[in-house]
Amino acid sequence: MSDIILLSSNDYRNDDELKNLLTVPYTFLDAAHPSLTKEQRKRVLKEKYHNKLISDGLETGLLELNRNGELIYRSKQSESVFKGFVFEALLVRLCNDNMETIGKAAYQWCTERQRVRSDLLNKIKAFGRGFITTRQSLPQLYNITHRFDVQFYYMNEQHSEPEVETIVNTRIEAGIQVKAITCNEQSEIIDKILNNTYAHVLTCLRHNDGIHSYNKCMRLIRDMYSRSLIDRNQRVYLESRIYCPEQLSIRQPWIDDYSEYVSDWYRGYSKPDGPISDAQGSEIKGYKNENSILVPV
Repeated sequence: MSDIILLSSNDYRNDDELKNLLTVPYTFLDAAHPSLTKEQRKRVLKEKYHNKLISDGLETGLLELNRNGELIYRSKQSESVFKGFVFEALLVRLCNDNMETIGKAAYQWCTERQRVRSDLLNKIKAFGRGFITTRQSLPQLYNITHRFDVQFYYMNEQHSEPEVETIVNTRIEAGIQVKAITCNEQSEIIDKILNNTYAHVLTCLRHNDGIHSYNKCMRLIRDMYSRSLIDRNQRVYLESRIYCPEQLSIRQPWIDDYSEYVSDWYRGYSKPDGPISDAQGSEIKGYKNENSILVPV
C-alpha cells in the first residue's frame, strides 16, 4: 500500500528548519513504536499482515471465495483454534520461503538429525496435511485427521511419488504440532508429548502477563521433576520436544504482531457464511498457487 503517515521529531529546538518531518509507508514502520497512536498501530499491522492472513486463511480452508468472488469466513472455530490453524500455514510458508534457516532448523529438529546437507534442503518442502494446496497438489498426503500439523516431504524420483520424511534411522514419520495457546500447557502440550500424541511442539504465543508459553512449559517441567512426577530422562525428553519460534530463527516480535492482527481481524470480521467485504473479495482474486504455496499474483 502507498499510504503515508507523518512523524515529527522533538529532537530539534529551532523554528521551521528545526522541525524534522519524515514521510514513510506504513509497512516501513515498527508497530510497537511508542509514537504511534492505537489507530496508527492497527493500520501498520493491517498493511504488514493483511495479505499474509488472507493467504494463510485460504490455505487452511477457513477462508473461501464464493461465486461472486467475495471472501467468506467458513469456520465457527474459537479465536484460539482459528489462530492455531493460521499459524500452521504460517510455519509452512516460513519454512519454504526460508529453507536455509527456518526450514532447516524445523526439519533438523523434527527429524532429529545432527546435520543436514545443502543438497538435501534443495529437495524437501514443508507441507500441511489438511491444507488446500496439499489436497490439490499432493492428494496422496492429504489427511485432515493426521496427528501432525506440519511435515516435510521429498519426491521419490524412482516412483514419482512424494514421500514423507522420517525420524533419522527409523521409519517413523517426523512432524511438528503448532500451538497458538496462552493457557493449559500441561494438558495441551506436556501430557500429550508424554503419551506420544505429539512428538515435537512449537508453541508460539505469550500469555497476557508477557511470559511466553514456552517458558510456562519449562517451569511446569521443572516443577514436575522436583516433585518426582517425571524422572530425569523424561525431563530431558520434554525439554527437547518443545520449542518457541526463536529456536527456529523466527523473530518473536514478528509473531506477536501477526498474532495481534489475527485477533483484530477475527474479532472484527468473524461472520460465518457472510462476506467480509467486497474490497477484500476483489483482492483475494489476485492469489494463485505457486510451488504448493498461496501467493499474491
